Amino acid sequence: MGYPYVEKISESGQWQQGVSVIPSQPRAEVVQGALRRSVKCYDYWPPPLRWQFLRFQILGNTTFRSYWLYWLLHQLAAHRLEDRASGVMVFAKAGPLQRLACKAPEIPRCEGGSSVKLYLALDEVQEFVRAAEACNNDHWEIFSQHLYKPFRWLWDPWFATFGWCEPGSEQAREMVNSLELRQCTRQLQRFREEGAADIIKTTLREAESFCPPRANAGAFVLLGLGRTDGCVVPTDKGPALFLGIDTYPGRDRLSDLVAHEYNHVVRLGCPELVPERFGEGAGLFGGLTVGDLTVSEGLAVAFPLCLRGEKLTPYAVHDSGLMGRDVAEACLEQEERIQREIYAVWNEPLSKELMVRFFVDGPLRNGEAGGLPPKAGYYLGARLVQRLLEQGWTIRELTTAPTDRFREQDG
Repeated sequence: MGYPYVEKISESGQWQQGVSVIPSQPRAEVVQGALRRSVKCYDYWPPPLRWQFLRFQILGNTTFRSYWLYWLLHQLAAHRLEDRASGVMVFAKAGPLQRLACKAPEIPRCEGGSSVKLYLALDEVQEFVRAAEACNNDHWEIFSQHLYKPFRWLWDPWFATFGWCEPGSEQAREMVNSLELRQCTRQLQRFREEGAADIIKTTLREAESFCPPRANAGAFVLLGLGRTDGCVVPTDKGPALFLGIDTYPGRDRLSDLVAHEYNHVVRLGCPELVPERFGEGAGLFGGLTVGDLTVSEGLAVAFPLCLRGEKLTPYAVHDSGLMGRDVAEACLEQEERIQREIYAVWNEPLSKELMVRFFVDGPLRNGEAGGLPPKAGYYLGARLVQRLLEQGWTIRELTTAPTDRFREQDG
């Protein structure tokens, strides 16, 4: 039997891909440590392998135990736990310069009700920052080694949808090289000290009980590269909730941010709403239209407020922390114009120009929004949701409602 995911490093430090190596006298405690580090993906393991892992706990520290651990790692690979989601790397020193690689799985489709699985790539981010600080050259290769390649299935659509460039391109390299590494370190420390992981888990649990997801999903804490504090990435395995360490907003706003993005996960995970469009290969922005995103952002604005039991007002976008009071007031003053201009392109596929015009704030706008307030699409979406809530709809019903239902009220 081969063990395809045991890789060997040559004396020069170069990877020898596909080398199958088992040390003649493996050290059980080292291999056990390697497996324990892979417990980050334990929730993804098939039930029979979970039972085997529990069985492993009572085995003696013997050579047989070590070989059994190699067998378990091989079984994890056989269950396709090697090709998606987290790319957790597990190290062992059972032989000279050898490395075990146990990667996390596809995002699972949960039986009897879905749940969003959380993966924290804090160690990977920290390793990237440390390596980048020691290098004065282009940081892309370091980023690629520590973060891009293990999460390539997630980064490729992220760069297309939010970076507006190809991975490895000059623009992508500029985003990576412009990261303030010391700020990333401070944000990592702040994330840990504020118990952000527990806040995320609690918010996801409350959101799921309020509005369960209908498709497989995962939540990943990585780097936002200065572009996104939170977003939902259209992957070929369904929508993935993406949070950035470098753009971490702090504990006071984190819960609303997670709830906002969670609502996107639920809506964009409904195949009847975005059939064969939202996913890898679906084009820029997952194949969504201006109307799709207007409604989706409006629902996501409303969701954390509804989760807290608050009533929506015309200032909902401000209340949910997405814009200042002055911008919300400007949107209210220009509401008729905003509605007229968005309705005129309601069914058009999203483009960079339309994103900048209706859904973006900050330096990406470059003064090219035609005089509209930033994130005007968020404002209109929230207003459309507010009107339907006032008619007796619930946020749970609206989250899975067709896009055009939100325009029917206006004739």
